[in-house]
Amino acid sequence: MKGWVYIISNKGMPGLIKVGYSMQDPKIRAQQMNNEGVPHPHIVDYEILIENPKLIEKKVHRALLKFHEGKEWFRCSCEEAIIEIKKISCPDIIIENYIRANREKAERILKEREEEKEERAKKEQLEREQKEKIEAQILQRKKEINEYYEKQIKNLLIPFIYKIREIIGFSCLATLVFLVIMFILTNLFSIDNETWSVDYIFLICIVGGFVSVLIAGYFYDGFCLFGNFRTKKSARYKTLISQQKKELESIREEIKASELSKNPQSHSEFSAYQPNQQSNKENIECEEQTR
Repeated sequence: MKGWVYIISNKGMPGLIKVGYSMQDPKIRAQQMNNEGVPHPHIVDYEILIENPKLIEKKVHRALLKFHEGKEWFRCSCEEAIIEIKKISCPDIIIENYIRANREKAERILKEREEEKEERAKKEQLEREQKEKIEAQILQRKKEINEYYEKQIKNLLIPFIYKIREIIGFSCLATLVFLVIMFILTNLFSIDNETWSVDYIFLICIVGGFVSVLIAGYFYDGFCLFGNFRTKKSARYKTLISQQKKELESIREEIKASELSKNPQSHSEFSAYQPNQQSNKENIECEEQTR
């Protein structure tokens, strides 16, 4: 059903306006209010004819809530209320009448608000794109850092094939040593030669080789069977892990600082990752210590 949404003011209440709705002419509603014994007449400043005016009135009241003074009265300019009415009711306005309200002022304020909204949307879009760019740079930088340190750590660790080769070689050497020792012991203590059976020699090879590998792995840091385990406890390995963690944590602040220092026109991509000089110096010092 069609009806009117109106703005009424009274010079006896400066700064206050009434936003309401009526199914009849708003001037009649103003006259009814004048019959309530007020010293100054109520005057209609603005009115629109629209479908479902009661719903529009509720929405306008909600939009002007921060200006609410009591009941249907609000402490704001008439143009401020007109802007909210037009935002909510356009393009369904059937009739619009500026009676005392300043049309030019209302339209100027509305245009300024729309421009501010567009400017804010552009700014938010720019900030979102900037954030996405920074996140992409952070991911790329993290990838480069991880690849660099994985390569450095990989150089410290011993490949599996080297483990097998050294285990076999060291076991054979240890077995020969054990055979010599057993041969000397048998001569010294006059052990019967029948004891030197094939099974006995085979057992000596297994036990001697295994025990030798364990002993060598425990005492010799470079022995490959326990090399990776012991390398991960070394000062150089721990330094690399610490540097990697430190650089990963500082990426975001470095990139933000870099973006702030750049000119808007120059957005060059990050070059391939190079560890800082301090990291290189620590690596060299640590390597010298391990030697």
